[in-house]
Amino acid sequence: MRWVYGLLTADGEGRTVPFEVADRQEVFRPFYDEAAVARVNCKKQVGGSSLGNGALRWYLERYGDLLGRQIGLYDAEILLCCGGSGLIRDFVRERCLPDLRRVNDWMHASPSTGKLVVDSWHPSYRGETHRGMYEGMMTAYREYLKGRF
Repeated sequence: MRWVYGLLTADGEGRTVPFEVADRQEVFRPFYDEAAVARVNCKKQVGGSSLGNGALRWYLERYGDLLGRQIGLYDAEILLCCGGSGLIRDFVRERCLPDLRRVNDWMHASPSTGKLVVDSWHPSYRGETHRGMYEGMMTAYREYLKGRF
């Protein structure tokens, strides 16, 4: 995915890869397939490309202990929460990172752990262009990185 590529290839000064580069499948696909990225299915079941927030909330409650342990085991520096109108981000705050603080619309940071939670649309969301979502996320990430230095 373009987002993972952009987040994980940013340099120490917050420079990110332009969309024109990140959008090329021959660039992001091999990186995404080989990067140390954990993908967690909050539903814990296959099927369906969309899920209402009520159903997502039900799955987060039903599998909350398992999801919390799984996220803890991965011990990722960046958690990319895709979809759910903040439900997944809120779950991470409640179960894993209680000191999570809003940095901007996309970025939320835990001062005690240094972990970053990116609250994003689901990649299949079609209300915004790929360029718009990528550039919005990378701009917010640069703001976050500037505040850290």
